[in-house]
Amino acid sequence: MSLLSPRTRSFFMPCMKTGLLLTLIPLFSCSTLGVLHWQQHPSDCLQWRFKTQADVYSSPAMAADGTLYCGSDDGRLYAISPQGQLLWKFHAGSEIYASPAMGQDGTLYFGTKKGVFYALNADGSEKWSLRTGGWIWGSPAIATCGLIYAASRDGHLYAIEPDGKIAWSLKIGSWPRSSPAIGSDGTIYLGADDQNFYAISQEGRMLWRFKTGGSIPGSPAIGQDGSLYVGSNDKNLYALEPDGRLKWHYPTGGWVRSSPVIGPSGTIYVGSGDHHLYALRPDGSLKWKFQTQSWIRSSPLVDAEETIYIGSDDGFLYAIFADGSLKKRYALTDAIYAAPSLGPDGILYLGTDDGFINALDVRAKDLAPSPWPKFRRDIRNSGSCTSCGP
Repeated sequence: MSLLSPRTRSFFMPCMKTGLLLTLIPLFSCSTLGVLHWQQHPSDCLQWRFKTQADVYSSPAMAADGTLYCGSDDGRLYAISPQGQLLWKFHAGSEIYASPAMGQDGTLYFGTKKGVFYALNADGSEKWSLRTGGWIWGSPAIATCGLIYAASRDGHLYAIEPDGKIAWSLKIGSWPRSSPAIGSDGTIYLGADDQNFYAISQEGRMLWRFKTGGSIPGSPAIGQDGSLYVGSNDKNLYALEPDGRLKWHYPTGGWVRSSPVIGPSGTIYVGSGDHHLYALRPDGSLKWKFQTQSWIRSSPLVDAEETIYIGSDDGFLYAIFADGSLKKRYALTDAIYAAPSLGPDGILYLGTDDGFINALDVRAKDLAPSPWPKFRRDIRNSGSCTSCGP
C-alpha cells in the first residue's frame, strides 16, 4: 500500500519515474531557499502532527487556553491540546467540511454534509442539534446578540438561537456555500452558487444583492470602513460599498475560492487558481503577486509584522514578507486547502488533504491588528466584526 495520497503521488510522480525520489521520511524540514529537504529527524518547525481518518479542510477554532477544535471528513470533531494530544472527539456521523466557530461561552458550533447543525459543550458533549435540508458546507458566524448564522444547501440562511431554536430562515434561491460574515451593524453577508453576493438584515430581510460572473464559494472580508471584499469563480476579487455598490474589481488569472484577508496596512490578500497570492491596495491596484507551484484554495493569514502565510496545493505553506518576497516555506505532506490558525505561542495550525492537523512553529507574535487578518476573522472563527475580541 502506498504511503502517499493520490494527490501527493501525482505531485511527486516526475521524481518517482526518474528515480530522484529514493525514500520518503514522515517529517520534513523548513526551506528558506525554496528547496524541499527530506530529513531523518523532525525539523525544528514541525512541532507535531495529529492524524485523522480523512481529508482536513476545516480551519481550527481555538480557545483561550490554546485548545484546538477541528473537523475532518471522517465525520469527527477533534479537540486537541497545544501539545498535540487528543482530548476528545465527537462523532457527527457525516463529513465535517466547515470550520467550527466558538461562542463567548465556549460552545462549539458546526455543520455536516448530511445537513445537521451541532452545538457542543467544551467537554465534547452534545448541547443540541437541528437538521436542515442540505449540506452545510460553510462555517457559521456568531453575533454578539447570541444568534448563530448558518447556510445550507437547501438554499436557506438560518438564524439560530443559543438554545437551538430557529429564530428565522431566509430562502436565498441557490446553494449559499460561502460562510456568512457579520458587519459592525449586524448585517449578514454571504455568497451563493447563483453568482450573487447577498446582504441580509439581522431580522432576516433581504437588503441587496450583487451579481458577479461566477459562483461564490469563498467568504467575504470586511474592512474598517465597512468595505466588503469577496472572490468569485469568474476570476475576480470584488470590493463593494456597504450598500452593495461596486468600488472596483481586480481580475486574477484563475478562479478565486480563497477567502480574502486584510493586513494592518489595509492591503487585501487573496489566493487564486492561477497559483498566485495577490496583494492589492485599498484602491484595487496591484501591489505585488507571489507565485506558488499549484492552485491556492486556502485562505491567507497575516501576523502582527505583516508576514503573510498561505498554503498551496503544492504541499507548501509559504511565509511572505509584506513586500512580496519569500521569507520561508514549510514542506508538508499533501495539498493544503484548510486555512491556517495562529496560536498565542507563535504556533501555526492547519490541516492537509492527507488527514493531518499540523503544528508549525513559525515564531509569529500575534495576529495582525487589522479588521480581518484571517479566515473567519479571529481565533474563535466568529466571522463577525461585532465580536468582542478573541
